[in-house]
Amino acid sequence: MSEASPKVRILVVEDSPEDFELLEHALRGAGLDCSLERVETEAELARALADPGLDLVLSDFRLLGFDALTVLERVRELAPDVPVVVVTGSIDEETAVSCMRSGAADYVLKERLSRLAPRVEAVLEARRLRLEVRAGERRLFDSASRFRELVEQIDDVIFETVLGGEIAYVSPAVETLAGFLPGEVVG
Repeated sequence: MSEASPKVRILVVEDSPEDFELLEHALRGAGLDCSLERVETEAELARALADPGLDLVLSDFRLLGFDALTVLERVRELAPDVPVVVVTGSIDEETAVSCMRSGAADYVLKERLSRLAPRVEAVLEARRLRLEVRAGERRLFDSASRFRELVEQIDDVIFETVLGGEIAYVSPAVETLAGFLPGEVVG
């Protein structure tokens, strides 16, 4: 992340204070400007997910009374735009696949924490791009809606053709000026 980037807000679902410190050291040691908050219970998780400024969730797989699959489910329900990276001591292939199918953006083994910061940065960049595309799509939809409203209020006939000359759209004014319903002209 560049120096101009705002501090990354990371929620860590981890029942071991020692493991939390290892994660914090791995991220900050790699130069990631972040603030970390640790939660241990499902109730704490739900409260923390209500924070609209949250950028990422890191979750151990095995927790007291629940697991990363439950974390993934809660994040999907309460903060669907926030990615989750599972960080665990050991995970078999079937469990890793289950986590990915349940929505995990990635997973990292605790014995390979040197890989954590690069994976976190990649996941955050993918999230940023997804949000940027979604915002662009929203702006495009809003612009198209405003344009259509404008076209439908104009007294002149406005039409759109596709390659080959077929009429794809005609404004409602065609009925007043030519006596045709728009649906009769399109096609």
